[in-house]
Amino acid sequence: MDIEASEQTAFLPEQVEGILMAAIDAVLKNEVYVEAKAQHWVDSICDKCMAGLHSLNKPFKYIVTAAVIQKNGAGVHAGHSAFWDIGSDNLCQVSWPTDKMREQQGSRIKCIVTAFGLSL
Repeated sequence: MDIEASEQTAFLPEQVEGILMAAIDAVLKNEVYVEAKAQHWVDSICDKCMAGLHSLNKPFKYIVTAAVIQKNGAGVHAGHSAFWDIGSDNLCQVSWPTDKMREQQGSRIKCIVTAFGLSL
């Protein structure tokens, strides 16, 4: 199989990570945590992620989940389990803010986004 052809039809987490981070940044960059806005933020982030993934024009069904929580010193754990074709299906999970942004970001928001790519 041609490597270039397989990359064009593969769900590459390295390629998807930028899309997810850009969507989170667009929605949360200048926000301060307000519980009443959390559901709207989640909807906006998921919509932007889906639009970005769709623009890749790859043969996948996508599932995007997002969690927006208030940073208060408690830990957060996220886990996933799947039964799929490991040759074509994959996932990408990002956490925002990144380690580099943590000192600069005083908004008290933590966001975790997961995108699943399931081949058709």
